[in-house]
Formats: sequence, C-alpha cells, structure tokens
Amino acid sequence: MRPSQSQSSITFNPRNPSDPGNRFFDPKAFSDAAPQSLGTSPNRFPQVRLLATFSEDASLIKRFSIREGMSLQFRLEMLNLFNRHYFDAPDMNMNNASFGNITRTAGGSNRTGQFGIRIDW
Repeated sequence: MRPSQSQSSITFNPRNPSDPGNRFFDPKAFSDAAPQSLGTSPNRFPQVRLLATFSEDASLIKRFSIREGMSLQFRLEMLNLFNRHYFDAPDMNMNNASFGNITRTAGGSNRTGQFGIRIDW
C-alpha cells in the first residue's frame, strides 16, 4: 500500500458506498484554491494508482481431416473466462460527499462465449 492511498481489501465494503473504509485516498489531503488564483497541486499524482484488472480469454480449436483437401474445424472462444468484475475509479469531484470513495463498479463485460464451425476445401 502506498502512503497516499488508504484503500484496503480488508476494510472495503461494497454494500455501503459511504463507508469510510471505501476511501481510495485521504480526501483531507486536498483543498480548493482561493478564488481567482491557481492551486499548487500537480496535474498528475504518479503515486496514486487505480486497482489492477485482469481479463483472461481462451480459445479451444479442434481440426478434423475429412478427406484430402477438406477439413472441418470446431472452435470455442471465451472472453473474460473467469467472469471477473472490478470496482471503478474513486469519485474525483471535491464537491461531493463521496470524494475519494469508490462508489460503483467498472462497466466491464461479463463472460462471453462463441462457438463456430468452419469447413475448408
């Protein structure tokens, strides 16, 4: 865990978006700049990283030779094989009460599969 991040899988509560354990970083470390002035914050915070994501895809292919110059291929393709779901980035609007909290899931895809038959001659 990086010093600027407070998110932990032990305290994370996806059932309650306003739970303090859902804070990805400490919102007290940020403040608004005075009116008509520029803030001193950098454009990017390289020490703050989003949660890792993984998506495993797999294909199974079996080719049968029917006769000389002709073959039959069965193909099964699975996308997001283990049906993993992920949490979205934290709320970055300083005016929201949930600033710094993770309140939603990422719009990733569910497990998807397709089956195909191909004849080559």
